Amino acid sequence: MKKEIITSTDPKSPVSEVFRTLRTNLQYLNKKNGAQTILLTSTLQGEGKSFVAANLAVTFAQARKKTIIVDTDMRKPRQHKLFNSDMYPGLSNYLAGINISRGSHKINLKECIYKTKITNLYILPAGNIPPNPSELLQSEKLGQLVKILKNEYDVVIFDGAPCLLVTDASLVSRLVDATVLVISQGKTKADDLREVKNRIRRVGGRVAGVVLNRIKISGKRYGEKYYYYSSDSLKDKTRRKNEAEEDTDNKVERKRKSKLEYKGFTPKFDEMDNGEIKNNNSKNSKEDKFINEENKKREPNKRYKEYNRAEYKKNNSLEDNNRNVNNKYTESNSEQLNANDIASGSDKIKKILDDIEKMKEEK
Repeated sequence: MKKEIITSTDPKSPVSEVFRTLRTNLQYLNKKNGAQTILLTSTLQGEGKSFVAANLAVTFAQARKKTIIVDTDMRKPRQHKLFNSDMYPGLSNYLAGINISRGSHKINLKECIYKTKITNLYILPAGNIPPNPSELLQSEKLGQLVKILKNEYDVVIFDGAPCLLVTDASLVSRLVDATVLVISQGKTKADDLREVKNRIRRVGGRVAGVVLNRIKISGKRYGEKYYYYSSDSLKDKTRRKNEAEEDTDNKVERKRKSKLEYKGFTPKFDEMDNGEIKNNNSKNSKEDKFINEENKKREPNKRYKEYNRAEYKKNNSLEDNNRNVNNKYTESNSEQLNANDIASGSDKIKKILDDIEKMKEEK
């Protein structure tokens, strides 16, 4: 099955939800019976009608509707490629009554219908490419075929040829309940769409609506709009991301431990606060030898740390002594200043008193 059948390969994607919305709209097109037979066509080639028809058929099958997709584009058929089925015998063989593979003029309809890998979905391929597709589609046998399929299946999807190039799709539109036009953004012209609509109505067909394909839209907008429907896939992405982070952490841990490996074994040990390694595994002489070597390697670092620690304590004690000396010096200076201030203040007072006595004597 091709990746284009996105409703089957990725049923929780936003695009799949769009096809389910289209399915719902077509189901309630007619309040009484709905649209049992649906034709999908386009104005020109390459607008995505076969892609839309295939995915729409899959959504009906997923809704437990017995569905068949009929490839009426007998000029450039594609449905047998999308579903990986045989091309013939098919529709052209049944309408012409010729089975080329057997070389007989008798063919049964059951021989032309194939079961797909999707439950409840069947396909009637285009068959051998005939020289006169329009004449075959104009025959009464096609109308009989439509009635037979309506009795056997819940939904019948027709993939028609481009309506603006040939009359094949117009001939089929008069036999179905609804016709859907598939157009491409930036490619389909408004005049062409109007002309196709008029052609279908002139032969008695009913245009149910238009599907705008190949819209340029950002993934962020799709994610915001269909977050509810894609929540499971988002959870899966988050889970995968967490697993990847755990694998990365495990790799880093293994790389760190690999530095302590000794030939054919990996000792189990606990690293102590003082930088030594203590064996908690067994009393194996090889492991003890390895641990002793590691402790010797760490001994210079240990001594260097102890030396730095002693120097730090020594420097701190010197700073404390200097601080105490400075404090004592400042205290003694402050006491001396206070005494000087008192002495100078008493002299001034004496001088003022003497001046007052002299003034009294003069009076």
